[in-house]
This record gives sequence, structure tokens and C-alpha cells, in this order.
Amino acid sequence: MREIVEIEEIKKIQLDLMKAVHIFCQENKLTYYLWGGSLLGAIRHNGYIPWDDDIDIAMPRKDYEYFCSNFNIDTYKVVSCGRDDEYFLPYAKAYDSRTLKEEVVCYRGKKRYGIDVDIFPIDTVVSYENVEKTKAKRTKLIKKLIKSNYKFQKSTSALKTLVRAGRGILYTFERKLGLLNSNKIANELNKMATSFNGESKDQMSYADPWRKVPFYMPQDWVDNIILHKFEDTQFCIMEKYDQVLSAYFGDYMTLPPEEQRITHHNFKIYYKE
Repeated sequence: MREIVEIEEIKKIQLDLMKAVHIFCQENKLTYYLWGGSLLGAIRHNGYIPWDDDIDIAMPRKDYEYFCSNFNIDTYKVVSCGRDDEYFLPYAKAYDSRTLKEEVVCYRGKKRYGIDVDIFPIDTVVSYENVEKTKAKRTKLIKKLIKSNYKFQKSTSALKTLVRAGRGILYTFERKLGLLNSNKIANELNKMATSFNGESKDQMSYADPWRKVPFYMPQDWVDNIILHKFEDTQFCIMEKYDQVLSAYFGDYMTLPPEEQRITHHNFKIYYKE
């Protein structure tokens, strides 16, 4: 295998993948929109956040399920916890099967995929009270998901290394007992998310393990979808992006301090050749 070390080459492969996702959604009348840092990048930078290296999108649950069942274009594939019992996250990934991504920090002992686009399902909120009642269970499941993917790493501190090693042994023991099955945990998060679905004017991102609490938004924030520049092309965003970004990030147009302008991802990418 040949390692891809240039970030611009990785971004080009990822952009080509996202263009295929966009075309598939347009042809099949599926709704999607840039999400999280990718939405922020589109508005503030007309593309990637300069120190970022991924693309996130979100889809209403019905469109998300159709996409996960049907997206398969040559070397572009999709994986989700509901359709692959070795997959370990509660959201899907479209990926380029010609490449291989080796995560340095997490995903211990899991099947590897390629350069990807993260796809988050969006569910409806029939009762905020019912969602809030699940907060403790949701938090517990996310903690279990993190434990199930734990990968030991040494530290510069001998004490921290010892603690990390101890955690690794404990989590390995729990995995062997079947207490930390990441695929089952991911499916349970999605089952909880869909249990709130129904006729509603509100939407939520529930099955996102990187958020401590679900992200809520009124339906009318995503009623109208428009195209917006992203690098050398255009992708879909919600017309009311200002409301979404303000709720998600606060003062989103202000750049973070320079020392915080770093990528949070840690991986190596290879061509399968």
C-alpha cells in the first residue's frame, strides 16, 4: 500500500466522493445538507475550514435509510451499523473503497474503511419531555461506545500510561464478556432516536455520539435547501444556516485563537494497491 501524505490529495479524493453523494441525492430526490464544521466551513471559508480535513452531512431519517440501503457507485460505498455488524458507530460513512484509513487513536480492532464522508441521521421530536427522560441512558450508551473502541496509547507520564493500560485490560475483559459490543450499542442509540419520530415541527440530531446532548432545531430551519459554494463546487445547505450555526457554535464568524486552529483527527491514509 502507498501512503497518501499530502492533505490536498486527501481532500480531492474526499471532494470527489462528496460530489458523487450529492449527485446520488439529487437524482433520488433525497434531502441532505452540510453539517457541523462543514457547514461552518462553507459559510466562513467557502470550503473546508483551513485546519480541518473532513466533510459532515446530515439527512432526515427516511432519506438517510434510503441512502444507506442504495448508495453503491463503482468504488464508492456506504457502511452503517444497521447493515454491517462489524461497524461501530451510530451514524453512516460513505467511503472510497480504493483507500484505507488507519485511525491512530480509536477504533481498536475494528474493520477499516477508506477516505469518507460522515452522514448523520436527523430525527423528529414529538415530545421533548420524553427525549429528556432518556438523557441518562443516552449518556451511558455513549460512554460504553467510547469504551468499546478504546485503544491503548502510551503517555509521557508513567502514571498515565499505567492508568491507560489498566483501562485497556478492563475494557478488553468487558468486550470478551459481550458487555461492550459497539455495533449493538450503536444500533441501540439509533433505536432510541427513532422511537421519538412522528408528526412534529422540530428536529434533532440524537444519534451523534460526539455531542453530549441532542441538538434541537425547528423544522423551518431546514425547510428550504439551497446550494452554496464549497471549494470548486456547490453543495446543499439550509437557507436558515445562520440560525443553525448560531445555535451550534455561537459567534461562528469569529475565528478561534491561533493555537486552537488544529485538526482533531489523527489517522493515516493509504491507497490499496
